[in-house]
Amino acid sequence: MSSPPHAAELLILFVKYPEPGRVKTRLAAGVGPEQAAAIYQDLVQLAWRAALDWCQHAPHSSPSPPPSRTLWLFFDPPSKESEIKAWFARYPSPSDLPVTWIAQPEGDLGERLEYVFDKAFNEGFSAVFAIGTDCPSLTAEALETASLRLRLSDAVLGPAADGGYYLIGLTRYHPNAFRKIPWSSTQTLAATLAALRLLNWNVAQLPVLHDIDTQADWELWLHRSSHLSKPTPE
Repeated sequence: MSSPPHAAELLILFVKYPEPGRVKTRLAAGVGPEQAAAIYQDLVQLAWRAALDWCQHAPHSSPSPPPSRTLWLFFDPPSKESEIKAWFARYPSPSDLPVTWIAQPEGDLGERLEYVFDKAFNEGFSAVFAIGTDCPSLTAEALETASLRLRLSDAVLGPAADGGYYLIGLTRYHPNAFRKIPWSSTQTLAATLAALRLLNWNVAQLPVLHDIDTQADWELWLHRSSHLSKPTPE
């Protein structure tokens, strides 16, 4: 496999097979496992579209050449690879965009982040971003902002309103960025910020966005997206 060009950005999208009862379990407590799995698929499609848009539209405004962009689908469980690929085959995807499928290893979220960031930087990428699928407000424009901010810092984080983060981007790998972090808690972002600052890294932050974890989160998103889609009265 050839090395990426010097200015090569990588976006890693974490996805799970949408099996009822195994995805969006907190949401399922309110809407039921079948509906939660259907909502999860909607969220994945939104994240996929944002990722594709960002990868295809590298900016050309600076005098230096635009970065090349690659997308990795970091999927779980490995045993469902063929089913997940068949699922994504239903979504539009340009034939010239490099997309790599990588199975998630065993371990908690921190161990999985360690694995994939270490792999990415060993393959020569200059900037690596990871996102999940819980944040429907994460657009290609927001990803572009993350890219721009990372060019002036060592790390970038997208804070979620619940105390976690919806995006992390790094210009180098260090395992301590992902160790001793209380995952899926109100302290995830704060602990990650503290860990990055202990590394003496300059950290940029994006605007706070809302994840979809519960029925109330989903209903709020539906209300907001419906309001935004209405035409403005003349």
